[in-house]
Amino acid sequence: MGVAAPLAIATQDFGLYLDLLDALKEIDTPVESIRLGSPIPPQVALVITAQGESGQLGRVQGVRSPVIIERRPEEPIPDLLARARRSLLDAHRKGRPLTLVVGVDPGPRPGVALLADGLVLATRQLEAPEEVPTAVGQLLTPDDLARTVVRVGAGDTVRRNRIVNGLLRLGMPIELVREEGTSTGQQSPHEHAAVLLARLRGRPVQAPLRERPTQRQLRDVQRRSRIASAGTVTISTLLASRVLQGQITMSQAIDWQRRTRSGPSAIPLTP
Repeated sequence: MGVAAPLAIATQDFGLYLDLLDALKEIDTPVESIRLGSPIPPQVALVITAQGESGQLGRVQGVRSPVIIERRPEEPIPDLLARARRSLLDAHRKGRPLTLVVGVDPGPRPGVALLADGLVLATRQLEAPEEVPTAVGQLLTPDDLARTVVRVGAGDTVRRNRIVNGLLRLGMPIELVREEGTSTGQQSPHEHAAVLLARLRGRPVQAPLRERPTQRQLRDVQRRSRIASAGTVTISTLLASRVLQGQITMSQAIDWQRRTRSGPSAIPLTP
């Protein structure tokens, strides 16, 4: 495809070539196309070929030899790519250094992605912001944590800050990344956004961030509660805070506000 990419396809099997291109396009992965016998560019970390073709690959131009994966007979493309990702990560842990980056799309159900030299190794859809540090710790070894940059989307301030502070406790370098252009119509939008965020440079985070909502944020949620209730309800600041922290939904907050007339003490303390 003529672009500098860490993944290359080298095969005379045109069907395999097209199937791989389609699968990699879905996860927004750039691909280098090289001819059998041609030199392997220095940035390539992974080469995928058809069965029996690895012996026809050209010399390596870089100082690091790429991981080479041959497709097995009748192996489905998703299984082939999963095996290639595992092999690349295994090679990293056995001494072939890769640049690892984690992307996090914040929100009530955050997306997490692990990339190695720009290649997607794993993605996760989580159920709560508090799960992010545990998920990242499961994707990486203890040795990887301190040298793996985590790039977190700058939106959804309250949940974002909770995520960042949890990751700081793991001793990881963190960057905040502008989220413009990362929202997509993909089947797994949060995971896909996490991949895009991982590929963007951001602003380093030097210290823990404020987790409590600001008065401006609380007023904005109250304003949105009036819009959602057609002007009939303005939720309390306590309920607005719980909406911002993902503990309850806006519809629950409006319902509770309608049912209580004796102030915040009558509001349930658990969702």
